[in-house]
Amino acid sequence: MDITREDDYFHNVELPYLGSLALRKWSKYYIQRKPTVFCDSLGLDHSYDHIYKSARWLEDIPRMVRNQHKPMLADKDSKLYQSNICRMHKVAELCHKRGIHLYLVMPPVHPEYYRLADKKQLELIRKAVAEVVSCWDNVSSHEYFDDCRFTDDDFYDGNHLNSDIGAKKFSTILKNDLSVAGYN
Repeated sequence: MDITREDDYFHNVELPYLGSLALRKWSKYYIQRKPTVFCDSLGLDHSYDHIYKSARWLEDIPRMVRNQHKPMLADKDSKLYQSNICRMHKVAELCHKRGIHLYLVMPPVHPEYYRLADKKQLELIRKAVAEVVSCWDNVSSHEYFDDCRFTDDDFYDGNHLNSDIGAKKFSTILKNDLSVAGYN
């Protein structure tokens, strides 16, 4: 979308940027001969199907929350936060120029993930979304972060819906909500 991170040389280079993740993927495929892509013919990723869910997934949620929040909690001077808002505005502007309505969607997370999430950080995210929505007439937001319609069976882990149950459920909800709001 022609949005780059000028301050990060490796941003567009997958292997150095992903570091250990790229090495794990490489070794999983080339050494262990295990698949690293679980997409079907329609491009749907099935690596998050409920059959692959870890038995300890609920116990892993506190660690997930801590790891997810590290970058923003370390952002003491708000440079990362401001940079992300700027990117959101650039995407909104690009969509506006092309006559595209932009939907900012915050998908659901498990109730335990939501309970443990840093509330100040969550408020900053909501504030950023509200700023972008208020500045651009082609942008709307839809938040499902703490949506109570989702159960344990819908989640693959603390912050991902499983692809065969939860994602289908969310797609139906989102389609209905966007239709009710007058969007097609």
